[in-house]
Amino acid sequence: MNPQLGAYTVAMPWYSRDDFIRLTAIAQDRDSAPASYDDWKRQAEKVAAQYLANGKALQLVTVHVDELLDWLKERNLPNTTANRIRFVEAKLASPDQVNGVHRSSGAGSHCASRASW
Repeated sequence: MNPQLGAYTVAMPWYSRDDFIRLTAIAQDRDSAPASYDDWKRQAEKVAAQYLANGKALQLVTVHVDELLDWLKERNLPNTTANRIRFVEAKLASPDQVNGVHRSSGAGSHCASRASW
């Protein structure tokens, strides 16, 4: 049996500065958020480098706050790290769409929770 790329792929949520600032203002677990976008980005880049050094492929998943909030509302879920990870995983698992955004399949991928905030 040949291994599939998905087994070696790690998904990382990625935020624009504006979306990160907005997200940290409304997240239920905002007290655990990095102090700034720059702190979050520096940590995310460090985690990405560690995964790459260990032979993992990375798939950056851009998280748009409005799309995330719609997804959470549809499922009646709070805006927490665990549910943001679920959102990223759902975006990868869907071969078609999450809220109208087309993406390729990410079957077998998992989310880099250490960089998820």
